[in-house]
Amino acid sequence: QALSVKIAVGVAMADGALADSEGKTIKRWIIKSIEAYEDEESERLKDLYNDAFRDAYAKAKTGKLTLEELCDRLSDIGGRKEKADTIGLCFDVMTADSVIDAEETRMINKIADWLGVDKQILEAIRDGAIAGKKFEIDDAPNTLEDLLGIDPEWSKEQIMEHLRREFAKWNA
Repeated sequence: QALSVKIAVGVAMADGALADSEGKTIKRWIIKSIEAYEDEESERLKDLYNDAFRDAYAKAKTGKLTLEELCDRLSDIGGRKEKADTIGLCFDVMTADSVIDAEETRMINKIADWLGVDKQILEAIRDGAIAGKKFEIDDAPNTLEDLLGIDPEWSKEQIMEHLRREFAKWNA
């Protein structure tokens, strides 16, 4: 879970800054993660996660945070649940400031690939994170395509089929 915190900080810093809402989202996740533990273990985990947060933030500011390495380590020691939880946290961080940032979206897609998260699971996590919320979408090229999981190499027919499935899912 300390790796999840570091990865989430990397996503938050993808646009060059850690918004207060993004930091608070990670903090809430940490609190929720440790609430089931007793006093001593809770304090140990709190220190561990806070250290992970500070370390990741410092490295991200200097460009030395390597998400691929963190994902490799998480893949080695984590199971499907930990990987899905990490992606969920990343989407929560992305949506915390009510702005869908192209770089954050691309980064989450890369993280999912590095962790080996199935595309359907990624879609389900994404859909849960954005359902019922209002966002501002930055005007960078392909932001919507990245968010919707559209591969730029797809044919027009593949894109249309994907959009039909998305429309049917959201309007069911």
